[in-house]
Amino acid sequence: MYNCNNKLMEENLNQIEILFRQQVCLLQFRYYENNRLAIILVDKASKEHFATATVNVPDYPLRENEVIIKNYSETEGILDELIKVGLITRPVRYVQTDIIPCPVCKLIGTIEIFEFSMN
Repeated sequence: MYNCNNKLMEENLNQIEILFRQQVCLLQFRYYENNRLAIILVDKASKEHFATATVNVPDYPLRENEVIIKNYSETEGILDELIKVGLITRPVRYVQTDIIPCPVCKLIGTIEIFEFSMN
């Protein structure tokens, strides 16, 4: 379990469904190799990977329950969708990546991790 110390989203967040880019997706949660949380969008119908909503910046220090959102390229607009469903807060700060500054957000609620690592 990844405990976010907030009672707003106590239900199993692995059942969150969002509409993103005309695709109905379920959210899944995994770890990157450095134990940071990855948020994955899975096509509800095909059960195939649709997109990854987070980016891993290993050298950037994160506080407890923080994630870096990939709100550019094929996932542009995902920040607003994840805020809308109550999964994350508005950005608390930004981190500069090789491509673009990315928002750092806090998770809301408690989630269940699907797999230990992500390739």
